[in-house]
Amino acid sequence: MTDHALFETIVRNLVSNAFKFTKTGGVHLAARARGNKAVVEIYDTGPGIEQQRLKKIFYEFERSTEQAHGTNEGLGLGLSIVERYAALIDARVTIISVVGRGSRFSVEVPKLEKKSPGLAKPEIAGAACSIANVNIMLVDDDNKSLNALRTVLTDRGANVTGFAVGRDALRAVDAGLAVDVAIVDYDLGDENSGIDLIWRWRRDGRNFNAMILTGRTDSRTLSELADSSVPWMTKPATADSIALAVERMSRPSQKSIQPSASR
Repeated sequence: MTDHALFETIVRNLVSNAFKFTKTGGVHLAARARGNKAVVEIYDTGPGIEQQRLKKIFYEFERSTEQAHGTNEGLGLGLSIVERYAALIDARVTIISVVGRGSRFSVEVPKLEKKSPGLAKPEIAGAACSIANVNIMLVDDDNKSLNALRTVLTDRGANVTGFAVGRDALRAVDAGLAVDVAIVDYDLGDENSGIDLIWRWRRDGRNFNAMILTGRTDSRTLSELADSSVPWMTKPATADSIALAVERMSRPSQKSIQPSASR
């Protein structure tokens, strides 16, 4: 019983981190009931972490002395996001590690009681959220991605306008285009990034919410996103998780939203 998108990002980042450091053996993902809690555990057979370093691994850009096996070479930004998102949803993240044997990360959240009539399924099921009549603007220089996302959001009842060029989106907003939520790709194929575009709207006093949707997970981009205060999600993101983020961002009381920054 938790925020669907943020919880997915936490687990995705921990699994990704486990694979980066596991050269031999494997990674095991398990979900267990423990009293009134649900616990997701990620085991790996990586090099393990010294006890004196356990408190530091959630710091941004903390790197292991053991080289990661994969991209980012041990970049610790993912664990920093895990800690930040866990705080937002009141999840408890713990770690047990033995040098030379591996590590176990545990994420603990309240358990969903199926028989309890008081629990609202829309909070955990992206497909149940409603984005009917929400005015969404998409900006993506990849026409295939643009059209695919426009289709899935339109099918859910949203009013979607798409632009392949950032300048065209700027002109449309200046001309009075109704926008509740903007979803912008990080790479727009010109001199401006998606972050630049969103900050332009913020400087101009545009009061709609905006988020970045990107396939980039390199250290420079992740650092820029983390420092920008612009919410983001990474590709591939499911249609349900995107719709859920849009639904929450479009609520009148929501001035900002931190959807899934999975890495």
